[in-house]
Amino acid sequence: MARMGKKESVHLLEQAFDAGITHFDAARLYGYGEAEGALGSFLAGRRDQVTVTTKLGIDPPRRSRGLDLAKAAARRAVAVAPALRKAARSQAGRMVQGGRFGVDAARSSLETSLRELGTDRVDLLLLHECAVADITDELMDLLRGWVADGRVGAFGIATSPDETRAVLATRPDAAETVQLANGITARHVESIPELTGRAVITHSAVGEGIERIHRHVTRSAQRAAEWTDAVGADCSDRRVLGELMLAWSVLANPEGVVLFSSRKSRRIRANAGLSAPDSRRDKVEALAALVRVELLSPKAPGVT
Repeated sequence: MARMGKKESVHLLEQAFDAGITHFDAARLYGYGEAEGALGSFLAGRRDQVTVTTKLGIDPPRRSRGLDLAKAAARRAVAVAPALRKAARSQAGRMVQGGRFGVDAARSSLETSLRELGTDRVDLLLLHECAVADITDELMDLLRGWVADGRVGAFGIATSPDETRAVLATRPDAAETVQLANGITARHVESIPELTGRAVITHSAVGEGIERIHRHVTRSAQRAAEWTDAVGADCSDRRVLGELMLAWSVLANPEGVVLFSSRKSRRIRANAGLSAPDSRRDKVEALAALVRVELLSPKAPGVT
């Protein structure tokens, strides 16, 4: 939502719902603190038809006239020069407050989330970019109390793969649900056997990985032709690669949820259709095999 207004955001959420998407992921941080409000507008009249995740632990910048002007300027700059997006994200990252896992901060965060979402409950509450030291007995008691009184359906963690491993090793009761990055070039789920039996939500199916694959494939016309022939799809086309990468993530997490984000209606509809990717299985497995051998293997040539 940092790159669009509330009205446009709500419209895209409605289109996602119409395409069959029924799980929506938010956080206090997202959209400079405005994403939950947009999601709340969408939820009106639909709350019982969808599930909602939000997160606590990272507070957005305080709302102000100056922040509104800065967001508008950043949106205009990125629209004119997309290469500035990374710099804009870096600047935004310096404005937030992380590590907000104290009981008072957590309580305030949930109260704000429920108000912004316009609901009396969230289906899933995750600890956003938490470390083991953040998960105190007091915080666990608070989380369990929210589950008991119905304000939270379940809770879990949304953090880095390394911290996920640490939490699972030392505080597994905090991680019945785990959200983490997973993609064809960064296969974190398969590297963490302790996830077995837990609810798993993955994100970043495409992310920076698509640039790595596309750069490797298009470095030579011969390689592009070889990959295209092996996969049975044009691997020099970013759109095709993105669809196959997302389909891989769905196949890699068949019992869980795979998140994606998009600002394009056409892409949302196409991605929604990947919830049953078996028709692409052969292509996906062929792409995954090439990625493993040529990009992930320790013996892979240094040409990427």
